Amino acid sequence: MEEDHLNIFYVSIIAYLITMFSILECTQKRNVYIIQDAKYIQLQKKYKWLNKNLYNIVLENSKRYNIDYKYIIAIIDVESNGNHKAVGKSNDLGLMQVIPKYHYKNKNQNDLFIPEINIKVGCGYLKDCLNKANNKKWLASIYYNAGMGCNISKYNRWWYIKKIIRNTNV
Repeated sequence: MEEDHLNIFYVSIIAYLITMFSILECTQKRNVYIIQDAKYIQLQKKYKWLNKNLYNIVLENSKRYNIDYKYIIAIIDVESNGNHKAVGKSNDLGLMQVIPKYHYKNKNQNDLFIPEINIKVGCGYLKDCLNKANNKKWLASIYYNAGMGCNISKYNRWWYIKKIIRNTNV
């Protein structure tokens, strides 16, 4: 009989602890969402084109590729001003102005107008640029803009780099 009471006591303690950890976990998740919402609101003031869906896609790829989310947003802003249907002079497409013949071979290039695909492909290339540049954002930005084989001494679009670096430090 005493053993049954002891078992009930232990089960009660375990149930209580599980409940407390669940409450704590929910509170922590809620605080993360509140912090993320505050960051989104701050960025949305600067980037009028940034909506919650794009912000979440950027955060997801920021984690996937270990790239600062503000850097990704700055690239998007300079490349397309947040226009997911943008087409550049070199047939670069979408938010991050991905060039299909180099970065999306043998696939339907119209997929690059879909923000999830464009940001994923663009961030993959941006990560390659960061790796080649030893994580120096200014150099990775040159590679992203002019190609990884470019001659840096002849690069003449310094406005591009300045705007990205300035916007990364929102």
